[in-house]
Amino acid sequence: MISLNSSFSDDTVSASSNMDMEDRVSHLEQRLQLQEDEIQLLKAALADALRRLGYCEEQSQGKQPAGVHAGRRSLATTAAAPPTKGR
Repeated sequence: MISLNSSFSDDTVSASSNMDMEDRVSHLEQRLQLQEDEIQLLKAALADALRRLGYCEEQSQGKQPAGVHAGRRSLATTAAAPPTKGR
């Protein structure tokens, strides 16, 4: 009988452990989804900010004398460039 009780106890602990693991995995999946959603919102906000900055830059270049920004890349060009690796 002792071995049956021990086996029952081990099965109960194992089932409880599996449920805890499933709960933890589910919680992590929910956090991951929330983070992915937040990243998409941040990307959209960044794209909007870059668009607005580009518009402001275009407006200021139209008012500046020629040659003031000759050595600089425009914000629109910089935003369209692929990201550098390592950062």
